[in-house]
Amino acid sequence: MLNTIGYYTEFIKLCETGNLFEAADELYLSESCLLKHMHLLDEDIGHELFSKCSKQVELTEYGALYLSFAYNMKSICKDFDAKLTELEIKNSSIVKLAIARTMNCDHIVNMLSDHFQDRYPKYSISPGEFSRTVTLPQAFHMGYELVFAVDSTQANDDYCLFPWSSDRLIAILPLSHPLSHRKSVNLSELSNDKFILFPEGSFLYKYSLELCRNAGFEPQVDFTIHGTNNLAELVSAGIGVSLTTASDIMAIKQHRVAIVEITPTPPVYLNLYYQKDPPLSKPAAVFLDYAIEIHDTHSNDIPYHGPEGEVGNVYFE
Repeated sequence: MLNTIGYYTEFIKLCETGNLFEAADELYLSESCLLKHMHLLDEDIGHELFSKCSKQVELTEYGALYLSFAYNMKSICKDFDAKLTELEIKNSSIVKLAIARTMNCDHIVNMLSDHFQDRYPKYSISPGEFSRTVTLPQAFHMGYELVFAVDSTQANDDYCLFPWSSDRLIAILPLSHPLSHRKSVNLSELSNDKFILFPEGSFLYKYSLELCRNAGFEPQVDFTIHGTNNLAELVSAGIGVSLTTASDIMAIKQHRVAIVEITPTPPVYLNLYYQKDPPLSKPAAVFLDYAIEIHDTHSNDIPYHGPEGEVGNVYFE
């Protein structure tokens, strides 16, 4: 049966749909090709699997027997693929690290990576940036083992994490806004304004909505847009108000907008996430320990983004 072992998934699909045309469509095969594969299975087993195999299909006793084993083969192959992936990760020398494209954390991670590879030359970093709209499950599904991402909390029931640094949300107002002269505002004072936010599905979009609702109003979101500069341009044109992280101040300051603190201050945290299961590969585990060591011994070197946007140098010697 070695020649036809790959056809068992097609056999299962045909049994599940009970329809040759529907099964072929879902398998992206022609009906004649699928029919040919089923005939090859018949020849390999030495018995007909279907008493009828045209538009509608009907299993023979031999076909019913084969179906039970086909499901077992599917399960075994799935388990094998999972174990194979786990073994490949275990024996890999690559650290698969994802970085949220926010909070100016990319230069911190680049510095970490450079010094990590100086200390551990046998390991290499495979970093990848992901947008604000990508979720943690999606990042892990892409094959990353460690993920720097933002959240409103430093606790997570689904993943392990190390709290790396913190930030806060600020309000951006047009200079013509009646509250633009204020040092701080309560979100409830912006309840009648139109909002410009980051794209739906992003952390900052969902967090902004949550904060506004907690302040007692449903925000009127007129625009969602990618990029802090694009967002600030719309605010400067008087289209609406917005919320973003204080680490974006340097990008915002070049635009004619007012940067106002929010009270009470909404915290934002940059966490280093990893999955509870499967266990981290050796390179990823070494990198995690190294990152924690650097954080604990050089926390004063990690930039703090103050109200004027100062960013200190990062030294990980």
